[in-house]
Amino acid sequence: MSAIPLPDGSNAADMIRRLRAIDAEIFGTLYANAGIIGGDVTIEGTLTGNDILSSNWDGTIPVDLSGGADGGATAGYALDGSAGAAQFQTIYAESGEFGNFDILGTLTMGAGGVLRTAASGQRLELAESFGDRINWYTADASESSPGTLFGFYAGAAGTGHLQLNLHSPQNTTRSTQTRLELKAQSASGASGPEVTVYATGTYNIQPVARFVDFIMRVDDGTESAPGFAFNSSIATGMYLLGANILATATGAGTRMYWDVNGTHLVTLGTTGSAANLFADTALGNRIKRSTASSRAYKTDIQPLTNPPIVHASTFHYIPGYVDDDPKGKVMHYGFIAQDVQAALGDDSVTYNEDGSVDDYNWKHIIATLEARIAILEARE
Repeated sequence: MSAIPLPDGSNAADMIRRLRAIDAEIFGTLYANAGIIGGDVTIEGTLTGNDILSSNWDGTIPVDLSGGADGGATAGYALDGSAGAAQFQTIYAESGEFGNFDILGTLTMGAGGVLRTAASGQRLELAESFGDRINWYTADASESSPGTLFGFYAGAAGTGHLQLNLHSPQNTTRSTQTRLELKAQSASGASGPEVTVYATGTYNIQPVARFVDFIMRVDDGTESAPGFAFNSSIATGMYLLGANILATATGAGTRMYWDVNGTHLVTLGTTGSAANLFADTALGNRIKRSTASSRAYKTDIQPLTNPPIVHASTFHYIPGYVDDDPKGKVMHYGFIAQDVQAALGDDSVTYNEDGSVDDYNWKHIIATLEARIAILEARE
């Protein structure tokens, strides 16, 4: 290389600067005086280079991001031209937000990464911590932890789970409860809203919906639209007939109900020669057995050889007690339940809820009378 002439008035520093400029042309590295380009630099064409580093970059030099981020860097930024990669410790946008941010490839979060809709308060988060999950915060003062939604496999068979955890309130802050609501709304004139939860099984295994430590509540329903019904017959199922009264319905009609007094039949469909049931209208349609007369239902069978005597009586009903004698003026003939009890025993009468005697068992009376008639006939 021939000698480089120095212009008039040049000094050693100027000569070094010029030498570096020549080096930039040959080796692709641009040096400025004391490593700094003073003032503003305007590039009207294309700036092409290998590595561009911020002055506070504390990672490895020369930069090599071909295998991923520089784990030792804690400040600054670096552009690796050969790898076509860049590393920024912090990215700020105007007002802390990106106006438009399009991801054409894959955005992957590292360990502990969080993508949130707001920095604090009510927000939704996509978090990597504790397994990939979605967190949602209500910003309620009593909220001790967010609601979460995440999936996982557990057990030796690798059972898949989709777990939904509700918000956890602080019981020391207020007395409250958590609630999971699934709502479906329909526009005016549209068909009724529906919420459908599917459970699918494979290999002919029946799917199971299991509720553990769970209380399920539904609307009361009616006999034509029971609260619990079936897809193929929505007018058949169970509903709440009244306070503490559970009823069943088929074909939009009530068939049976249960209350604090027991089981009641509304319509009766039992027929045949076997022991049947009937609805006792005198006891609010309480179910009773109607044809339990076979020996198959009885033990300790003994002939009634000395039947006790039950005396019949005449009486008037208390006014207003019976519909066919509202004033209590009609003379009636029959038996008094307490007289039957005294003659035939406690099992021959029925009782009210307070333990008082209510009625007598007419079958016991018939059996006693029949035995008495047989004795009289034998004497003749």
